[in-house]
Amino acid sequence: MATTLGQTGYNFMLAAGNSWSSSFSADPAAGSTILVGTGHAVAADDLDIVSSVTDNASNAYALVSSSRHYINGENLEIWRAYNVATTAGLIVTVNYLNSNMTNRRLHVVEVVGAETASDPIDLSSGSAQDGPGTGSNAVTTGPLGTPSTDGQFVFAMSIFGYSPDNVNIGTGYTALGTYNYGESNRAEYLIQGTAAPVAGTFTNDLEGGVWATAAVTVKAAGGGGGGGGSGAGSTTRIDSLGNIQTRIGPSERNVFNFNS
Repeated sequence: MATTLGQTGYNFMLAAGNSWSSSFSADPAAGSTILVGTGHAVAADDLDIVSSVTDNASNAYALVSSSRHYINGENLEIWRAYNVATTAGLIVTVNYLNSNMTNRRLHVVEVVGAETASDPIDLSSGSAQDGPGTGSNAVTTGPLGTPSTDGQFVFAMSIFGYSPDNVNIGTGYTALGTYNYGESNRAEYLIQGTAAPVAGTFTNDLEGGVWATAAVTVKAAGGGGGGGGSGAGSTTRIDSLGNIQTRIGPSERNVFNFNS
């Protein structure tokens, strides 16, 4: 089973304030995962950050590990909620520690078919680049690794401290929204078939500038068994000696070298 793109939303605000919100193109489905990519102009990495993300269906959001990146006044973070409840007119709100932060860029993305029993985030990483250049895919998170299962959803977002004429999505990705000059951000996604090494990438047409880029991958429900194998969705196997092995819990895959 693979993940699919559900509903999306985007909002940009130049003015300052303690919070900023976005709705979706239509209400997400119960059980989905919601990703929130938020970028904003800040003064200092340790002071001007997101304090929380909330919505009007009381879902619990958490900052994705390794997804917060800061460079020269630009801060980028990715948050997630999984196995969500929904409501009519679902709105996601990002709350900030510093009311003076401006240039808020907010992407909300529903991932349908994601794992629901536990946190579906598999890989996450990012980078801060100063003057990455105009080469193909030069703006990058760097390698995230290989997803542990097939069919994962990959979301990447980049924010930058200036406005190129064009910022193109990375090789193999599909754009989320359009590029608007002056809003200084770009987002994209892809859905892998067979798990393979992945990175978030973008291409811009001007030299210089500072860029913060982050990406996450989301596991599909039921596992999938590719790329290193979590073993989800499969409880027995026959070893090379013909013995039947049964996985009772997560620890047994280490005991039996399960799904190796």
